[in-house]
Order: sequence, then structure tokens, then C-alpha cells
Amino acid sequence: MRRRKADLPLRVNGPLALEFTAEGLTSFAGLELFTRYLQRIDFNRRLRRKLRGPRLATDFGVVTMIRVLLVLILLGGRRVRHLQFLEGDPLVHRFCGLRELPTARTVGRWMTRFRASTVERIAELNAELVAEQVASMPLRTLTIDVDGTVVSTGLTAERAFRGYNPCPATPRFSH
Repeated sequence: MRRRKADLPLRVNGPLALEFTAEGLTSFAGLELFTRYLQRIDFNRRLRRKLRGPRLATDFGVVTMIRVLLVLILLGGRRVRHLQFLEGDPLVHRFCGLRELPTARTVGRWMTRFRASTVERIAELNAELVAEQVASMPLRTLTIDVDGTVVSTGLTAERAFRGYNPCPATPRFSH
């Protein structure tokens, strides 16, 4: 069912009040913090600039569709069809700026328009954002921790294990 473009956007009045307690924050409070961060770095404008052009045009807008994918990943969705579990949640709608989320089919069809150049432009924006954050910190050394990542080497390198995060208590060595 097609919806009028005028019926899609959701008016967001201002930031929500957050309260830090002994229990910590829920992932949904984290959405509000992430929203504020995206506003601070001018994410929407920068994303529009990187992805301008008719190829990705949609009634929902490029920025909104990327935000839909972001919220899906942030809240643990691993498939586009998991959007159905987020529909109706006011904080998800607020994060995306929509009254109603697009269907999984709409998002999937939109993603078929992605080309390698699209992914490359998103990666460029990501690199710019990371570089700005790192440059703004007074660091002498930067350590990138990639725990939990297993790089497939076909067991040709010493201590190259197969599987996810192998237990170090039972090391296997190649001789």
C-alpha cells in the first residue's frame, strides 16, 4: 500500500530526559544518546551529500532508510524481516523520524539499488567520521582491539584456529 510522503515524517520536539541509575541504561536509552551523537556530527547532512543522486531516491528518503538499517542493527536485528519486531516502538520511530517504518520488502528492494560505489561512499563517510574522532583525542598511541574476530587463514599460519573465538585453554599448534 502506498502512503503519501506527507504522512511519513514524525515530528520530534526535542531530546528526551535521561536518568543514569544503578541499573544502567537500556538499549532504547542508548538510542536517544546515539541520536544526539548523530545530530552533533551532522550525520544527516553528510550522509545526504555522500549518497545524493536519483539511484537511491525513495519516498522515505536516503537518510531515513539508512537510519532504519542502523536501528535494526543497533537493536540486534540480523535480517531485514526483523523490522516487524520494531514496528510500533515509539523510540525506534523517533530515531528514524517516521510515523511508520517501511516494510522489510520496501527496505530490501531499496537495498537492491546499492552498487559497489554506494558501499564505497558509505565506507568513506565512516572513515571520515572515525578519523575526526581519533584526531580530536589527545592520544600518543592508538590500539585497535579486534577480540572475537577470527580471520580465516586455512590453517596455514601458526596458531590459526577454525571457528569463533577458540578457547585459549586448549591451544593447537601446527608443526
